[in-house]
Amino acid sequence: GNMLAACDVFRSLGATVEEVDLGWDDGVLKAGMAYLEHLFGASLSQLLAEHGSDMTSYARRFAEDGQKSKATDFVATLDVAARMYQTLGPLLRSEEH
Repeated sequence: GNMLAACDVFRSLGATVEEVDLGWDDGVLKAGMAYLEHLFGASLSQLLAEHGSDMTSYARRFAEDGQKSKATDFVATLDVAARMYQTLGPLLRSEEH
């Protein structure tokens, strides 16, 4: 796909490209969506009354889900982000990668 094509371009430009396993599961995507719903979705929800009919169904749903988000939902995403950094951080700091 597109990512593999991009990797080929990076290699052709002299970059070392390696596949790594970060050990992340589907919970990462779920946490990412909860994070965005709480911040962006809640912000977008302020436009629902005036502009909801102009929004795409995706944007409306995102805004509606944002209205339901609680601080506890958001804080849980920070825990997931901290666990993600346990595997990503060493790679970012490594001189080999």
